[in-house]
Amino acid sequence: MRHPHDAHVGTIFAWSIFIPPLEAEFGRTRSQTSLVFSVAMIGLSLGKPANIRLQARNGSGGALVPMEAGLAGGERVDAHVVG
Repeated sequence: MRHPHDAHVGTIFAWSIFIPPLEAEFGRTRSQTSLVFSVAMIGLSLGKPANIRLQARNGSGGALVPMEAGLAGGERVDAHVVG
């Protein structure tokens, strides 16, 4: 049986569809747009196993708070970096 979080992997790999339009629209280089994919893969690689353990130990509700805290932290970092 597939784990429900496997959909995240497909979403991240769909990023490749958006690379050429983003480069054209915002004048970014391939290395700049590829950095987003790299950071997403690192987050998935670290976050998915941690999330599975949290859900096994605390149930879905117990895993939701740390996941949302991580998401909020990522948004704050993004806002700081982008300006």
